[in-house]
Amino acid sequence: MICLICLGEAAVPPIPKGIFSMPPSEKDGFPDQILNDPRIVGVDLGGSWGRDFETTEGEYDWSAVDSELSKAESHGKKVLLRINSGGANVPDWLLANPNVKTFSFIDQNPYQPTYGQLVTMPLFWDPIFLEKKLALIAAAGAHFAGHSSIEVVACSFANAITGDWNIPSTPEDIVNWRAAGYSTETMIATGKLIIDATMAAFPNQNVTLAIGSGSSDLDPGSNYLAATVVDYAAQTYGRFITQKNSLSATTGDPTIDATSLGNWQVLFDQTPNVAAQMLWNVTNDTTGRMNGGVPASPEAVLLQAVTTGAHYGTQYQEIYESDLNNPALSSVIDTANALLATTPPLPAAPDGANATSSSSAAIVLTWNDNANNELGYRVESKIGLTGTYELLSTFGANVASVTVTKLSEGTDYYFRVAAVNAAGLSTYSNETSAATILTSPSALTAQAVSSSQILLTWSDRSATETGFTIERSPVTDTDYTPIATVSANTTSFTDTGLSKGTKYWYRVRAYNADTTSGYSNTKQTTTLNELPTAPSGLKTTSVLSNKVSLSWIDGSDNESGFRIQRKTGATGTYADIKTTAANITSYTDNDSALKDGTLYYYRVCAMNSAGDSPFSNELPATTVLNSPTSLTAQALSSSQVILTWSDRSATESGFTIERSPITNTDYAPIATVSANTTSFTDTGLSEATKYWYRVRASNANATSAYSNAKPITTLHGLPTAPSGLGITSLLSDKVSLSWTDNSNNESGFRIQRKTGATGTYADIKTTVANITSYTDKDGALKDGTVYYYRVSATNSAGDSAFSNAISGSTLLATPTSLAPTAMSSDRIDISWADNSSSETGYKIERKTTAAGTYAQITQVSANVQGYSDTTGLDPNTRYYYRVRATNGTIDSAYSNEKFAVTFP
Repeated sequence: MICLICLGEAAVPPIPKGIFSMPPSEKDGFPDQILNDPRIVGVDLGGSWGRDFETTEGEYDWSAVDSELSKAESHGKKVLLRINSGGANVPDWLLANPNVKTFSFIDQNPYQPTYGQLVTMPLFWDPIFLEKKLALIAAAGAHFAGHSSIEVVACSFANAITGDWNIPSTPEDIVNWRAAGYSTETMIATGKLIIDATMAAFPNQNVTLAIGSGSSDLDPGSNYLAATVVDYAAQTYGRFITQKNSLSATTGDPTIDATSLGNWQVLFDQTPNVAAQMLWNVTNDTTGRMNGGVPASPEAVLLQAVTTGAHYGTQYQEIYESDLNNPALSSVIDTANALLATTPPLPAAPDGANATSSSSAAIVLTWNDNANNELGYRVESKIGLTGTYELLSTFGANVASVTVTKLSEGTDYYFRVAAVNAAGLSTYSNETSAATILTSPSALTAQAVSSSQILLTWSDRSATETGFTIERSPVTDTDYTPIATVSANTTSFTDTGLSKGTKYWYRVRAYNADTTSGYSNTKQTTTLNELPTAPSGLKTTSVLSNKVSLSWIDGSDNESGFRIQRKTGATGTYADIKTTAANITSYTDNDSALKDGTLYYYRVCAMNSAGDSPFSNELPATTVLNSPTSLTAQALSSSQVILTWSDRSATESGFTIERSPITNTDYAPIATVSANTTSFTDTGLSEATKYWYRVRASNANATSAYSNAKPITTLHGLPTAPSGLGITSLLSDKVSLSWTDNSNNESGFRIQRKTGATGTYADIKTTVANITSYTDKDGALKDGTVYYYRVSATNSAGDSAFSNAISGSTLLATPTSLAPTAMSSDRIDISWADNSSSETGYKIERKTTAAGTYAQITQVSANVQGYSDTTGLDPNTRYYYRVRATNGTIDSAYSNEKFAVTFP
């Protein structure tokens, strides 16, 4: 494999080879069995940022690692240092910082301890979070970089959905993730920053980065983020190792299929220094997690996993401590060590590379497979001789022919091939090139536009042509010669100077500097014959509001039909309205677009395959303006009549109203109204006089017929107002009125009432004629209330002025059923019936003898119907009571009088 180790960094140890032991947790340490096993070259050590190393901001505690590091060094073990700083390892004090931007989501990884739970983590690119993380890396480097036993340091970066940092993956989370500021460029910049910081903090160690699949909904591809960061780190630092943390029996094997490896393709394509970590342990794998969910022999599963890892050229593999301590797996551990210790020779280079264009988007590439130990082949390509080679794809072992697709058409591509195995790349094959075929134009059409011209059109299906060549063959489809070239993106050409009535064949092809396309379909057509003679004598035979009938003289004997055109007004633009068959000499235009009262112009030409004749004479025709209908007349008063009608025209500019007195013969215009108006009020008329009316529409072009005629007689004069309105009787629920009738033409009287001085008058009764009194006993009347009344006379002409207004207050209803009852020697209870709806209270009066004088003893509030008298009462004494309602303005009559005698 390509090795960039030790480029000016002499202190950095070579990348370790062999097996590293993974404890259940990096800070748990290792049993003596592991430390004393010579087959195990190294151990994993580390801990959690938030739980072990920096539980308090700025205070670092490395003791969890130091003691185990000393033990590993004393047993000669190499150390892989892993400081877990993502996900659940973020310190609580950092999450609690209100200035750190965080993101919360449901963990979708079933193998995480937080699966199905709400996870909150800082945004990877948050400045405060990055500042604290880089400070952690720097502090770790200051403490551990001097230990020569530490040969590998793991850096932590979110380049995968799974791993120590989980990237949200549901559609809803992805939308929110982008809204929080995510972009591919931001993540790549963050990853480079973390890699640079780790390299700077640990100048004497190799640095490894675990990779995994991302989301194609977030990035250009699921492997794009990992591949970009790996390329950067491998090209910038020779001591960079790419590590895959999900090695299992189901990991894609490049020796079997290098075309469907998922995110393992990054290891195969980028060919950096490679290491691997087991997905899980096989000793306790009861659910077949290491074997795609299928339980299997631990020996077989582990052997398949470590063998596949070796095929990727892994320098070391991390295997779980439980598997290393399992005697049943000892032979597999030996095999793993042997595989890791062996570096195969570079594969033999392929030769005989040959590229052949097979379509506008594909080239078939073949080569000679000269190697017997390759994992696969790396194909690189460039555009044009001066381009730069880039990885195109990788293919499995023994592949010697591939079809490269999704290429740009009409483009010159160069290719080279190298064999790949765990040792790296062979030398490259010979360089070969081929140009993709230029996409042919299609859908060629040919249309004779005259006796000497043919119009060609085609579909341009190429994106890289510099032009098109047009070829023509006379009479037959055999003798083509080029007749013209046109520029790129042109899709039509008119061939001129042709013979009339002659057949021609055509074909088109695209070209550019590299290649020429195939031909389009061929197309033939025949030029037209002579034009027909123009028709003449165009005239109208009938014009209605929505129809114009035309006739003309057919002056030609070779037309295929006639083209009829129409325009609106003298300044309009002609447009076709009808194409007839041959020998037709009349047409009725009843197009729904025709409007009444509108000036139209018509013309006609004959036509055949050669084209159109000149036009006939131009003919103007004005459609009839639709007359208004449904005229009605209504007398509003002795001097006013209102007219209404239906507007049936779409183009009138107004309506003229005409009137005739007495008879239907002597009409004269009296008014004009604007378009779309459908009513008019005629004023200043004589009372009780008959008038006739009619209406017509008009515009600048025409005047309609008259509407129907309508007679109407104005009303008589208004009646004289009544006077002397007075109140003849007032009760609590009735008001009787009387007035003087001063009119001799009323049809009745309108009586109005309002409540209080500030109320609003409303009709309460309309009587017949000659009535001069009315009793208002409306159930809405309330006792003790002031009402105002007024009266007007009315007839068909309208209402007279109102009479004088009169007001009166209804009596306050008298309480009844007074009943005093002695309750003791000094208390009498009184009750009564409340008959008023408007009282504000009741006045209670008392006297001690039948001939005595009443005096008010108290007043109670509205709606009260009882009172206990306990004031100044003597034993065995008779007391008389009476009650009256009050509303503050008037009092009701007294209730009945009753007495009661106090107890002795």
